This record gives sequence, C-alpha cells and structure tokens, in this order.
Amino acid sequence: MTQELNAAGTCYCNESSLQAGEQLFGSAPHADVWLLLEFRDAWSAKAITDNDLTAAVRARLTTDIEGRTVRTQLLRQPGRTTDGIGFFVAVVDPAEPRLYAFHLTAYEELLDLDLAGITAGDIRYDSNRSRAALFLLCTNGRRDIACARFGLPVYQALAVWGGESVWQTTHLGGHRFAATGVSLPDGIVYGRLAVADVPVLWDAHRQRRIAPAFYRGRSCWPQPIQAAEYFLRQETGIDTLPGFRLEDAVPKAGGRWVVRFAAIDGGAIATVQVREEPDALQVILSSAEMVPTAVPQFRLEAMRGPGD
Repeated sequence: MTQELNAAGTCYCNESSLQAGEQLFGSAPHADVWLLLEFRDAWSAKAITDNDLTAAVRARLTTDIEGRTVRTQLLRQPGRTTDGIGFFVAVVDPAEPRLYAFHLTAYEELLDLDLAGITAGDIRYDSNRSRAALFLLCTNGRRDIACARFGLPVYQALAVWGGESVWQTTHLGGHRFAATGVSLPDGIVYGRLAVADVPVLWDAHRQRRIAPAFYRGRSCWPQPIQAAEYFLRQETGIDTLPGFRLEDAVPKAGGRWVVRFAAIDGGAIATVQVREEPDALQVILSSAEMVPTAVPQFRLEAMRGPGD
C-alpha cells in the first residue's frame, strides 16, 4: 500500500485509515474504569508514565483494580485558573454509569483515595458522586501529530457548547481515527470527528444518545462485543442510552463470536454473531511511521431478535 502526502505535504494516519475504508466501529479502547487527572504541564508522547509526578502517584494511577479494566488519562483546559487539581473516576456500567469528582490540593492526595472502593460504590464517596457528564478530546500531538491537528479544533468548538465539562486529554487509543473523543461516564467513544459535527455530537451527548456516524464503541466491552452492539443498534435503530445489557459472549472457531444482549429496560434477548477478520486491511497506524500494518475488521454473520 502506498500512502500519498496530503496537500500540506504531510502524511496523517487518520487519512490513511479513511482512504483504506477501515471500519470505525469495534475500535474503542477497552476500559470499564477511567481515572482522569488534571495535569496542566506539557504532555510527553507517553504522558502517563513520562511526567513530573512522583513515582508513588504514577504507581497509584496505574495500579490494577481487581475485576476491572482501568484506563488512565491526563486532562487539561487551557486558560483554566481554578485553584487545586481536578480528579475524576468514571465507572462505565451500562445499567448505572457513575462519575466521581474530587478537588485535590496536591497530587499526593491521590494516595489517600481508595480507588477500588470508589469503583465498587463505597458509600464513603457518595458525596463525590457527580450528576455531570464529561466529554474528552484527544489533543496530544506529541503522541501523534494527527491528534493535535484534528483534535484541537474540535475541542475548541465543543468547549463553546459544553464549557467546563469539555476537556483536552492524552492518547485515547487509535489516533488513526483522529479526532477522537469519549463521553463519560457512559463510555461512548467516537472517532473521525470534525468541527462541523460538533452540534450533532453535543446534542447526542446532552440527551444521552449515541451519534452513530462517529461511533467507535462502548469502552466497557472488548472490541468484538463492541462490533456486535453496533450491528444491533444499526438493525434496531436504537441510539438511546442506557441501551443494552450484555448477557454473555462466547468465542467460537474461525474468529466468530456469539453475543447476546438484552435491553436494560426489560426487553427480550437478541443474539448477534460476528466474525473477526484479523488481517482484513493494511493501514498506517502512526503519522510518524509510514509502515502499513494489518488491522482487524468485523462482519455481521447472523442476528436473531425477539420472536425470530
């Protein structure tokens, strides 16, 4: 595969992905707990581990929580002058998504928080429960120039609508889908966002709906399940949240998955069979490296809904 330079003489990995016809859905990072820490200093390419935080704080941010898949993000809002440090814990539970907000006076205060307890719903942290929702846009150009080139304008446009609920963030995974963003605590991950899309995107975020044209998947599930849920939403036309509860997902031979969902509001079970093709496409994963890499794609093989 040959990747041509754009009009500016630069190769952006997101343009490679789009030209190749890569699927957007089934590509979201897998995490059912997000740790979100405000960090106003410059971000490095590997911002979570390469920063001026103490070793103890970095270890706290990257610690495992039993039974959970955890992802850590650094946040900032240029021009923000509020005293203290914002810290959030988003628990992506399709039936009961939760966001906890903390106001720290020093990063070391993270060491006093029981992150496992927060995630489990410990009543000690009920006063930190937030009714707000956050929208994060990846703008870390040190990780990939596409994230700054495409993410910053979308952040600036979305911040006009969402104000302090909209943040810049570090790498969200998949900069070849820039501009990328995530709505939390619902865990709805988006890609290929543009400034012109902001009114539609914000309206969906505000109403707790999914904007299907930009939907990568729900982060609480692995990517084959994300793809199955996407196909189910396409078939049913349901774009509202909370949406579906995962009943079970069974891997089969040949890259096939049989996934069963039920509507959280009490609907009957639907079964979706998808097939993962691991080497379906060759795309450029990084704007700094012109190396084609095989990426998976998902195909719908069968779907059986209530009454079928």
